[in-house]
Amino acid sequence: MDANQALLTAAAVHAGFQATITLITYPMLVATPAAAGSVITGTTTAFRAAPTHTLLRRQGPRPELLRRLLRADRVRFVGALLTFGGALVAAW
Repeated sequence: MDANQALLTAAAVHAGFQATITLITYPMLVATPAAAGSVITGTTTAFRAAPTHTLLRRQGPRPELLRRLLRADRVRFVGALLTFGGALVAAW
């Protein structure tokens, strides 16, 4: 795979991920009454994941940055699970 193909693949994966967040995840966070999960997810994204992505872009895939991103992702996953649980409770 040459550099152009790699860039196209990475851009397509990122666009798909972002579409999922924009069209599904965030609207669900807003629509559900599970405020704690939404706050955890949004705060972690704003103050850990997004700044870490910026650092990765500038500094490259340094191990400490990748670990920080993985930790932030786990926290966001917990927040998403809390939101999902709240949505289930609200649906019943």
